[in-house]
Amino acid sequence: QSWFINKIEKFLNQNGRNLIGWDEILEGGLAPNATVMSWRGEQGGIEAAKQSHNVVMSPGAFMYIDHAQAKDGKTEPLSIGGFLPLNVVYNYHPVPAELTPAQQKYILGVQANMWTEYIPTSEKLEYMIFPRAMALAEVGWTKPENKNFDDFTQNRLPKALSYLEKSEINFRIPEADIIINDEQKSGKKTIKIIPFVAGSKVYYTIDGHKADNTANLYTDAIPAPFTNGRPSTLKYVIVTPSNRMSNEFSVDIK
Repeated sequence: QSWFINKIEKFLNQNGRNLIGWDEILEGGLAPNATVMSWRGEQGGIEAAKQSHNVVMSPGAFMYIDHAQAKDGKTEPLSIGGFLPLNVVYNYHPVPAELTPAQQKYILGVQANMWTEYIPTSEKLEYMIFPRAMALAEVGWTKPENKNFDDFTQNRLPKALSYLEKSEINFRIPEADIIINDEQKSGKKTIKIIPFVAGSKVYYTIDGHKADNTANLYTDAIPAPFTNGRPSTLKYVIVTPSNRMSNEFSVDIK
């Protein structure tokens, strides 16, 4: 492979082009001007940067958006597997701390991959890409010290989702922000459900029944049920202004 890659690189260089390849091209020695795309974790990118080669970070655990967006495979469309939620994409930092400042300059950026073996329609493609593409944008263009997932979900994400909604793009409706408060006076818990798509309605159950658009309509904080110390489960769905309904989500209330 190394012999072949070196030969191809010479051909590309002679024709005004440069070689870029997945991190397997590290095996047997890198071609002189090659750029490495690190997908099998970060180590390939780290090794390439230490050898003064340009790198695009694309590790599967953080950047493969063909992976499922929920742990429960029953609620998500068929995919290649894995689990890559929105917050994991957002919190990825593509410049490894173990590199020196001089070596870090070889990290050109980041790339998410959307392989389509399980993507038969454009609607499913949109579902898998959005809203994780919004998180990817901040990974690539926002300084780490300026990143904050709560700020992202409370301010920029709702605006982006409203735009997608109006544009009839089939994004995945993300889980709501669930806030559980302990009331000082009564000692009871209250539950707030805050969806990220503006103008959405939330329907919920707290008695173990399935949630759909015939369940209780959320209007204000919900008193958590008394369960004598045993956990209960909040189940809910989100219905957007265009009448799209989310998957059923569940949260254990302890």
